[in-house]
Amino acid sequence: MPRPDPWIQANTNDFKVKILEYEGKLDPEEFLEWLHTVERIFEYEDVPEDKKVKLVALRLRKYASFWWTNLCSKRVKERKTKIRTWEKMKSKLKAQFLPPTYIQDCYSQFHKLKSTHVSLKSLLSNVIYNNQKSKPLLGT
Repeated sequence: MPRPDPWIQANTNDFKVKILEYEGKLDPEEFLEWLHTVERIFEYEDVPEDKKVKLVALRLRKYASFWWTNLCSKRVKERKTKIRTWEKMKSKLKAQFLPPTYIQDCYSQFHKLKSTHVSLKSLLSNVIYNNQKSKPLLGT
């Protein structure tokens, strides 16, 4: 049986837009890439604010769909209002699918890379300097 196309058009009455599915895997990079793609599609297609939450909810699959359904049910039980804005939904998605330490981890990785770059740069400079010192002068 062929796998369905993950770029299926989501259609709410007269409005059509293609949004990639999201399964809710515990991969922050994949989540952020999907989120960024959704935002670009919303901007490019000029999606009305009142359609965004429904369109994204339709594209959630597997664990992400299960999580969203449970979140909506929980809000009803707690007599909270439905999530109607993309900003609110996006904050809930981030809280669920980005590890709490993700930003700090990225910051730490950046500093490690930065210090590694400095170390490599100074090492390379020393190698070049020492290599030039050890070359015999031509014509002596």
